[in-house]
Amino acid sequence: MNQLILSFALAIASCTASAITVNIQITAHEICSYADGTAQAVVLGGVPPYTYLWSTGATTASVSGLSAGPISVIVVDSQSDEATGNNTVTSAGYQFTAISGGSLCPGDAYGGYLVMNELTTNGPVTFSTPYYTGLYMGDPIYSAYYTAPYGPLNNLTLHFTDANGCAGELFTTGTLGQPTWTTPVILDVQGACAGGANGSIQALLQHSPTYARTWHQLTDGAGSVHAPDGSIVGTGSGTYGHTPLTNFDNVNTWTGLAAGEYWLTQVTNFAPYTQWQPGGGCGDSVLVTIPDLGPSCSNISGKVFMDYDEDCVKTGVEPLRTNSLLQFEPGPYFASTGANGVYSLNVPNGTYDVTEITSDAQQHCLPEPITVNANGLTVLDFADTALVDLDVQMTMASGAARPGFELAYAIDMANLTPGATGNNQVVMSFDPIITFLGASVTPSSSTGSSLTWNNVGNMNNFTTRELLVRFQVPPDVGLIGTQLNASATVTPAMTDAILANNTATWVVTVTGSYDPNDKLANTSHGNSSTVYLIEEDEWIDYTIRFQNTGTDTAFLVLITDTLPQHLDPATIRMGAGSHGFSWSLSGQGTLRWVFPNIVLPDSNVNGPRSHGFVSFRIRPYQPLLPGTTIENIANIYFDFNPPVITEPSVLVAEFSTGVAGYPVNTFQVWPVPAKDRLNITATSSISSLRVVASDGREVDIPYTRTAFSSLDVSGLQPGAYLLVVRYTEGTESRQRFIIQE
Repeated sequence: MNQLILSFALAIASCTASAITVNIQITAHEICSYADGTAQAVVLGGVPPYTYLWSTGATTASVSGLSAGPISVIVVDSQSDEATGNNTVTSAGYQFTAISGGSLCPGDAYGGYLVMNELTTNGPVTFSTPYYTGLYMGDPIYSAYYTAPYGPLNNLTLHFTDANGCAGELFTTGTLGQPTWTTPVILDVQGACAGGANGSIQALLQHSPTYARTWHQLTDGAGSVHAPDGSIVGTGSGTYGHTPLTNFDNVNTWTGLAAGEYWLTQVTNFAPYTQWQPGGGCGDSVLVTIPDLGPSCSNISGKVFMDYDEDCVKTGVEPLRTNSLLQFEPGPYFASTGANGVYSLNVPNGTYDVTEITSDAQQHCLPEPITVNANGLTVLDFADTALVDLDVQMTMASGAARPGFELAYAIDMANLTPGATGNNQVVMSFDPIITFLGASVTPSSSTGSSLTWNNVGNMNNFTTRELLVRFQVPPDVGLIGTQLNASATVTPAMTDAILANNTATWVVTVTGSYDPNDKLANTSHGNSSTVYLIEEDEWIDYTIRFQNTGTDTAFLVLITDTLPQHLDPATIRMGAGSHGFSWSLSGQGTLRWVFPNIVLPDSNVNGPRSHGFVSFRIRPYQPLLPGTTIENIANIYFDFNPPVITEPSVLVAEFSTGVAGYPVNTFQVWPVPAKDRLNITATSSISSLRVVASDGREVDIPYTRTAFSSLDVSGLQPGAYLLVVRYTEGTESRQRFIIQE
C-alpha cells in the first residue's frame, strides 16, 4: 500500500512539473571588436536548482566578455532534465540616447551643451564638426558643445569615434532651455563712518535649482573684487571673490566696506561643466550703496572667543562664540556675534559701557562694564572663561493647532558651553488627543503619549541640534479651545551642571474655523424664498453664504450640494462668488465648490472680510405639481472640520393667486440690524415663530399671534439669527436678521 501511495505521489509530481526551457537574452551586444557583449540565461519550468554550461565554458547564469557571433547554453535541472538555448551577439558602434539637455543664457544665440552620462568607451571620444568634447572628472562622463537654437533637441544626432576609430551615435532628447535669473536679494545694508571701512551688506543669494553651483562676487566702483570677508582679492571683472552655493539659498554678509557703491553679482554656472560652457554662466547684478554716516560716527567691532589659557589672546584652538549678545550704554545699543564670532556696531562718538550678556561664561580680561571711548574705529575683543563645564539647554515650540491639520513641534537642544555633550537622549511627552505621524529623526521607541530618542548624537561647543516632530490633530471642532500640553527633556552623556534648563514645556490652544451658514432660495418671478409660483416662476436662484466667526483663519472652504430630485442639473448656471473658486457637477447632481487658499479671517479679526458666498441658478423639472416641496441643503467645510450643514431652504410649488404685491405668505422684518425690538409684518396671520441662533439653538421669545408682531430682542447676544414664521394655513417662511452690539 505504501509503495502504491509513493508511486501515485510521483505521478502527480511528474504531471505538475512543467518541461524545462531556456532562452538567451543578449543584454549588451559587442561594441566594435572590444569583446564586451553580455548575455543572460532565462530558464522556464523544470525543478531548480539549475546548472549552466555555456559554449564559452562559463558555468554561471550570465556571461560577459562576448565577441560577436553565436552563443549557446545548456541548462540541467535537479531532475536531470535539460534544455538548450541559442542566440547571436552582434557587433555595432556606440549608440546612446540618454542625454541631459543644456541651457543658454538669456540673450545668447547659441552655446549650449549636452552631457553623456555612463558613456563607457575606449578612451576619450571625438565628435565630428561642429561638435567638440571635453573630459570632466574622468571617464565615463563627457560633455559636448553644440550650436542650436532654443527648442526641442529630438532631431539632433551627434556622431563620434573613440580612440580606436570605433564609430558611435548620440541621439538627443529634451529641450534647450534658458536658466532663470539668480538676482541677489538685499536684506540689510549698514553704513560706514567717514574715513572708515566698517559698512556691511547682507544678501540672500538664491540658488537656481536647475544647476549645481552658483557663485557671487562683490565689486566696488573702482572695479576691485572683494571676497566675502571684504578683503580685495583681485581687480577687474575677470577675478572672482566668490563662495559656492550648492542646492540651497544662502545668506551672506560682506563686512569691512567703505562708503560707496558696490555691484553684487550672482552668477549661475552650468556646473560641473563650467570650464567648457561658453561665457562662464548667467546671472544678474544689484547696485548697493553703502551710505556715509559722517564724521560723528564711530565703529566698535571685535570678536568673542573662549580663552582657555586666559592670556586674553585668541589662539587657533580657542573657539569663537556665536550669537553672543553685547549691550552698550548709554543708548542702549546692542550687537551680537555672527557665525564667525565677530560683531560690528556703528554708534555716535562718545564713551560707552559695554557688557556681555551671557549666563555660562564671563570675560576676564577687563572689569565689567568695560568702558570704551568710541571716536573713529575701535576694536574690542571679549575673552571668555566658562563658568560651568557643560550646560545643555532645551527649548521647544509649535505651529498652530487646528482640527484636521498637522501640528508640528520643533525641539531644539543647544550646547551653551565649550565642552562636548557626548550622546544625547531626548524624551518627549505629548497630549494623547493627537496622533504621532513622524519626525526628522526616527524615535527609538514610542509608548502611549511618549517618544524616546536614545541617540540624538554629540554636540560640540556652542552647537545645536533640532528635532522636528509631526502630529495629527483630529478633525473634531469640539477640540477648539482645548489646550495641548507637551514637554521634552534632554539628557547628555556627560554631566550637565545646570539641569533646570534641560526640560522644556509647550502649551498650544486648538483654534479653528467653524461657523453656522445658510442656503437661501429666491424665485425668479415671485421673488420668494418659500413659494415657487407654477407658470410664473422659471428659475430658482440659490445663494450659499458662509462666515468665519471661529477663532482662526480658514485656509480652505469646500462646499457640496446634492441637488434634490425636483431640480434639473442640466439647467445649472453658475453665479457670482465672493472669492476665487472652482466648481464641478458629478454623479446625479452633486455640486462641489472649492475655494483654495481663501485665507478667510475670523470675524474677531476682520468682520467685513470674514464673509463669503457663492451663487447659482437652476430650473425645476417640469411639470411641477402643486404642493411639491423642493428642499435643499449645503454642506460647508472649513479646512478639515466636519461639515456645517445649512438649515434647509424650502420652496412649496403653488399656483399664483393673481394678487399683486407680496408673494403668497411672506413677511418683512425691521429694523435690520436690530438692537432692542424686531418688528414683523406678514401677509397672513402668524400661528407660531421660532428664533434660531447661529449655533442651532432655539431662542424662546414671546410673540403676538397677529399679522403684526413686535419681538423683544434686547436679551439676544450680538450676531446672526434665523426667524422661522409659520402661518395659520400651515406654510412657513424664513428670514435672517442681525442683532447689533
